Amino acid sequence: YGANGLYWFDDLKQDYTYPSNQTVNGKNAVVGIVMASDVLDSDTAAYFKYERYTAISGKQPLPLIRVPINGGTPFDPNNGASFEASIDVQTSQGSAPGAQIELFNIPSLSDQDVFTAYITIDEGTTPDGTPILQPDVVSSSFGECELFYTAAYNNGKDHTGILRAYHELFAQGNAEGITFVASSGDNSGLGCTTPSYLTGSPTAHFIPGVESPASDPDVTGVAGTN
Repeated sequence: YGANGLYWFDDLKQDYTYPSNQTVNGKNAVVGIVMASDVLDSDTAAYFKYERYTAISGKQPLPLIRVPINGGTPFDPNNGASFEASIDVQTSQGSAPGAQIELFNIPSLSDQDVFTAYITIDEGTTPDGTPILQPDVVSSSFGECELFYTAAYNNGKDHTGILRAYHELFAQGNAEGITFVASSGDNSGLGCTTPSYLTGSPTAHFIPGVESPASDPDVTGVAGTN
């Protein structure tokens, strides 16, 4: 929602002068979305009905493929991740209605669960051995300040090995032909905070920084649009 009304997928298409769906619609591509929530099919159906997609094109968007990992997370209107998953799925389907959208639903956005999602994507199977449709593009609309993994933010203990482990997963996926994209964050160039932010200090403030996974050299960081 904004001062000028609602945000829909055709707003993005118009801003960036996408070609017509009759020319380029993502056919034969697979787009993976990593998020800690399921989505409601009824929401997606209402979204496309409002945009009159089927009435105008005579087509239906392809059904969503769900890949719950370690049980995933059910849709919850009180969970911000559910709204994030919804807009990711709806915008991806609206931008590329001929593509197959695949939602990798994880239990949380912890490093452990995110690792499991990326390993699943790279290896082509879920932790229980179920084969998946390997994506061509993987979208991750989340991130965390890179500095949060350094010793200064963890009582002197360095956790940057986690970032190196992420990098290995992205490098492996790139070698397999997978493109990873991730949101750069909501605070422009001030992607981090002072260490005292983690203790609730009133003097804490935002500082220049970047967010992982968008900051990884094998990931395309995608910024906001106005």
